Amino acid sequence: INNELTHHGDVLSNIDASAWLFGWLKLDDSWNTVKLVASRLSLSVALGGGLSAWVFDPLCLNIAVVGPGSTDGDAQKSHPASDPASSKTAVILGFGNAYGSSYLVFLSIVFCILYVVQQPMGEIMLSAHFVQIILCVELFDSLRDCHQYALGVGGQRSSSHSSGISAPTSSMRRNKLTKKMVGPASTAREVHERRDAEIEYQRYSTYLIPQVIYLTLIAYVHYFSTGHQFNLATVHWSSAFVVLREVHFVLSGILVALNSLGSFLLVSLALPLVVLWNSPLSNKLLRHAPSWFTALLGQCMLVHFGYNAAIMTSTAICTSWLRRALHVWSIFVP
Repeated sequence: INNELTHHGDVLSNIDASAWLFGWLKLDDSWNTVKLVASRLSLSVALGGGLSAWVFDPLCLNIAVVGPGSTDGDAQKSHPASDPASSKTAVILGFGNAYGSSYLVFLSIVFCILYVVQQPMGEIMLSAHFVQIILCVELFDSLRDCHQYALGVGGQRSSSHSSGISAPTSSMRRNKLTKKMVGPASTAREVHERRDAEIEYQRYSTYLIPQVIYLTLIAYVHYFSTGHQFNLATVHWSSAFVVLREVHFVLSGILVALNSLGSFLLVSLALPLVVLWNSPLSNKLLRHAPSWFTALLGQCMLVHFGYNAAIMTSTAICTSWLRRALHVWSIFVP
């Protein structure tokens, strides 16, 4: 531990020495110009190039040809040919996560913008925050798959013990739910599509509330990890000059807000990934009941806003109750 502390102390000493060297050589203006140009270039690439590429080519799909003489090893492993002399087969890569990968590209553009306005340690923690969000949505999808598998096994066991034409009450309720989702059925195919849409809706909605609350709590954690606190003294006012030489009434405020509320903004925009992640182009709920798929996205935002509204309301109540306390304006009000 002592060796590590000594090493970090040497690194900090070198940084201080380099800063002093820039000042002694009167290169502060040149160094500030380099930082200003680099930050402006980064924002331009993220907003101009990244956003334009996402708008005009949103889907992250590729077509690989599998067959005799194919050089795509990954495609051959995922779809091996049974006969070496068989004809070639076209495989769509990225089909299983078409919507999630497209939205992740947009979220990465937002991350690049928030990354530029952060302090050096805040950039590291914001990067960890971004990786943590991706890992969380992947774990949420695995949890939905496990729940769906458990329901499938349980449904097969219950159906094996049922007799006659009597239907359980839960199935009657599910039929009413599917009628509200996609309307009355007229053919056996529509009934089958209703059932698929119902299963897909239950797959998403079962753990939706705790998943959104978990991501909201992560936003609060990384608000503090990026060097912020609930008081005005810890606001990083230097972020107002990341891409500006002088104070601008509008842009400086936007930059400070992005620096202070970056973790909350990143989580708020990442909430649709809870529903979109690993969602293929052949999503049954999106095909047969698109309004309910949109409702799931709305539920994510409502749970997020409701949780924050509950925190603000309880804070206001506690502040009014402790209005005569000594530290009410330094602890509770902020």
